[in-house]
This record gives sequence, C-alpha cells and structure tokens, in this order.
Amino acid sequence: MIMPVMDGATLIAQVRQRWPALPILVMTGYVEVAKEFPTGIPVLLKPFKPRELAYQIDQLLESPLTVSITMLVGGVILLFVDRLFRQPVVESEERLSFSHAFRIGLWQCLAMIPGTSRSAATIIGGMQQRLTRKFAAEFSFYLAVPTMCAATGHKLLKGYHYFTAAHVQLLLVGNLVAFLVAMAAIRLFIGFLQ
Repeated sequence: MIMPVMDGATLIAQVRQRWPALPILVMTGYVEVAKEFPTGIPVLLKPFKPRELAYQIDQLLESPLTVSITMLVGGVILLFVDRLFRQPVVESEERLSFSHAFRIGLWQCLAMIPGTSRSAATIIGGMQQRLTRKFAAEFSFYLAVPTMCAATGHKLLKGYHYFTAAHVQLLLVGNLVAFLVAMAAIRLFIGFLQ
C-alpha cells in the first residue's frame, strides 16, 4: 500500500496493536510490497478475480472469533427480545403490510454475518415490527423457504459439475428427511410458543 504519511506495513502494525483481533485483508498491485506484510495477513495481488476476493472475505469473516461474538450477541438479544419489543399488534398475515415484511427481510440480511442465526434475526425483526412472538416465528419459517431454495440453488449451480447420480440420490433423500424433520420441529416449536 502506498500512502502519503506511512506505508501499509506500519498501518497494519498500528491497527494490530490497537485491535489485535480485527480481520485484515491487503490488496496491492506491487509484488515487492506484498512481501513486507506480516505472515498471517492475506494479500491479494491486483488484478484479481471477484471470486478470489469473495473467498478471502469469507475466510476472514468465518473466523471462530467472529462467529463466537455474533452468536453471543444474538443469544443475549433473544433473552431480552420480549422486553425490548412490547405490545405486539400483528397476529396474522392479514395485518402484515408489505413495509413490515420488507423491514423484516432487512433484519434477515444480518444472517449474512457468520454466526448469526437467520431465524433469530427474522424473529427479532418481526417482533421489532410488532408481530406477536408466535407469528414472528411462523413468518421466520415462511421466509426460510425462498431463502434456503435460493442458497441451495446458488450452491448447486456453482458445483453441479461435481455431482454424480449417487450424489443426486443422496441429496434428494437428505432433503426429504430434512423437510420431514423440519416440519415436526416447526410444529413442536410453534406449539411451545403458544
């Protein structure tokens, strides 16, 4: 990195001193500069492909520290969510507006942070939008279907050429079993919330 006051290695040393656990990714077009950075710091040499950048970001965000922190924060919020969002008024689909659904969907985007539960983010978002606890949980399950289908479809499109007939058979059986278990779990969970 070329900067007017200090070089990239000095900046990284200062950042590491102040925030030791902060994930750092360096991008540079200079091969000789890439050798100056401490080991353990990923360096992307320009030009790079978008998938290389995505891979490096995934590696940084999926660290045990990031996952642990987000799981802890999500758990604490779930402990107090009933106290934070009182007086729910939306009990069914008929009273759920498009703007409520959109805002809940924005909450679900938090699940892109590794360690964040998609269903917890959706339930918290639903309760923030004044849905009852039961309806927020139901809505979370409704919202899971297109989300999971899109994520699965994306993964399948990226890796379809690795599949054999045996893999497809295992995938179909696994999906059927997962669907049946999920239906039973949802029924139990909704019953618990009532």
